[in-house]
Amino acid sequence: MDPLLERASEAIFGQPEDKIPAAAAFLLHRIQERLNLPAVNISAGIIRGLLDQYEVALPEIGEPEQLPGEPSDVSKLLFDKTLEIFRSCDSFLNSADLQALEQKTALMPLAKYLAHRQIVENSLFFQQMEIKSPPLATRTRRVSSNIRNEDQYPIGGYSSISNKGTFESLLHSQLAYMSPDRSEKPDTFDLKFLREELFYYSRDENIFLRQRRKFIFVFAEDLKNARLKDDGAPVQRLILALALVDAILQKLTERLAQDALHFHLLFLRSEEPLELQPERELLQILQRDGIQRGAVQLEEVAPNLLNEKILNLRKEINCDILLLSYRVELANNELIDENLTLGTPRPILSHSELEPVEDYLENWSNTYQFLMSKWLAQ
Repeated sequence: MDPLLERASEAIFGQPEDKIPAAAAFLLHRIQERLNLPAVNISAGIIRGLLDQYEVALPEIGEPEQLPGEPSDVSKLLFDKTLEIFRSCDSFLNSADLQALEQKTALMPLAKYLAHRQIVENSLFFQQMEIKSPPLATRTRRVSSNIRNEDQYPIGGYSSISNKGTFESLLHSQLAYMSPDRSEKPDTFDLKFLREELFYYSRDENIFLRQRRKFIFVFAEDLKNARLKDDGAPVQRLILALALVDAILQKLTERLAQDALHFHLLFLRSEEPLELQPERELLQILQRDGIQRGAVQLEEVAPNLLNEKILNLRKEINCDILLLSYRVELANNELIDENLTLGTPRPILSHSELEPVEDYLENWSNTYQFLMSKWLAQ
């Protein structure tokens, strides 16, 4: 059985009870459209009218003269054609259809559904590209020495018990020495701490390090001007930009799985309502799993507080920042590592020397590959 079809059926039954029939109809329609099955679309009102007028069961419509159990020649032809299509098809659904069901956008208003679908399809297009970067390491074998900042922290299991250590590795049983009445000081816990008699978990000598990394994407308010479709473009510029961001998040999570990654999506807002509220909602749907894990955060920031916000996020942690805007003027900020401007049909990166090409999507592909290669190499 098609594994995507299994996940789709689970997604359908995960819908609210009153939405299940509509979700099932969406699934059947996408299968029929994807496989180009021979079928006739009839309005539900017409079918109900026929049932009320002729008072016959639905299977009897169109075959009143056939004997029970004996299909007509037309039915046999349709069955044979359908079986032939099923045998030659590798999958009933594609990933975009599945995500529409799992993320519950299939039953949303048509404009929002189409925008979500276009982002998913173009994101998958970007993710299928080959990235020129070092191969994935099975596991980093770096031995810790003195950890001076928050970029790295030790990982691995505990191997023994010692009377020296940090509070994070204190045995929970040692908390029993604390007196419930804190007015009595020092209590047994305090005395044992001073005498170094408390027990701590300790690691072996081979402590491995896990790297912390943050990626910050800043969306300028003037991106609303990028809601336009160029000649020869499959979708709007802003849709491609959102697909680019989604693909980067998905691919970095896959390629840097051994690092502790945090993604911050900051939307600049100078007044109510947020100019990019529809795009924010779409990214919130696309990054639902990451948000639930705490790896992705979406926030709204006033433009005059952007520098302060970035400084708080950076601190001593390895951090990469990409600003997406419509005009180049917004790139005048020393804290921004890269600025992607959408003011022209070809996306422009502030710190790259990518040559423009005639193919529209190839320009976006080169931008994606440049950013991924740069960040994976660090």
